[in-house]
This record gives sequence, C-alpha cells and structure tokens, in this order.
Amino acid sequence: MLVQPFADPRIGAVSGNAKVINRGGLLGRWQHIEYVVGFNLDRRLFDLAECMPTVPGAIGGFRRDALVRARGVDDATLAEDTDLTMALCRDGWRVVYQEDAVAWTEAPATLGALWRQRYRWCYGTLQAMWKHRSALTQSGAAGKLGRRGLVYLLLFQILLPLLAPVVDISAL
Repeated sequence: MLVQPFADPRIGAVSGNAKVINRGGLLGRWQHIEYVVGFNLDRRLFDLAECMPTVPGAIGGFRRDALVRARGVDDATLAEDTDLTMALCRDGWRVVYQEDAVAWTEAPATLGALWRQRYRWCYGTLQAMWKHRSALTQSGAAGKLGRRGLVYLLLFQILLPLLAPVVDISAL
C-alpha cells in the first residue's frame, strides 16, 4: 500500500498510518488515541493542503530520486524525518498520506521515556522549522509548506501546547 502512490512521478514521499501496538496501560491507551486522532488526522489535513511536514520513521516511503536531490538525510536536527520531509516539499515533491499503509509501532511505556521522545520531537521540529523558515516567503510547493505547514505547526504544536498549563491552572 505504501508504494502505490509512487505511480505518480510527482510523489517524492509517502506517509503511512502508524498505530500503537502496546496499548496495555493507561499511557499506552492515551498514546493510541493520540496517534489515531491526532497524528493521522493531522496527516489527512496536511495531505489535503499539500504541505506534509513529516513522514514518520515508523511508516514512510521515499522516492530514490527525491532523496538524491535532497542530498539524503541530514543530521543537523533531532527530527531528521521532519527535516527531510520539509526539504522534499521545498524541492517541489508532493508528499502524501496513504491511510491503508499501516505499521505497528511501540510507544514509550514509561513517563520518562515518553518525556525523552516528546522532547526530541518538539526540539527537532523547532530546529527543522527554523532551518526551513525561508519557505514562508517562497512561492510554489515551498510556499505551501511555509505558509500552511509551518504556520500550522507553530500554532498547534508549539504555541497551543505552551498554553495548556495556563488552561489547567485556570480550570483549577
């Protein structure tokens, strides 16, 4: 299912549907809900807006020509999958979501492991956004990533989570 979209020569990468396999405890169930509702819903939106910022390492496919043009995976950020995906979008490749391509991933089982994963994801995403910030003023596919994808990430994955403690304190 993951390779079918590559029949279109404009497709540079395909993001699949990651599902949590270890749903045993409360933490596992929460992450399962987050993956199903959050991540995969976001991918549908990014696919429609043609500004996919991340092809996850757990379930992603890349066209070799796209990787060569992007000069491969760069280790300049902690979120190399996000950095690579943004580079492909800026280079004019389409990155799409294929819901039927499913992979099962093991989510962190402890709060400490979850914290380390999310810190790496958040910091790495910030690094990738900073690295590709010039997409905000570019045209074409790069501009779609910049004005749609980067703005969405800034609002909903950075600023809104920073406000969550304020909402919690207000509720108390």
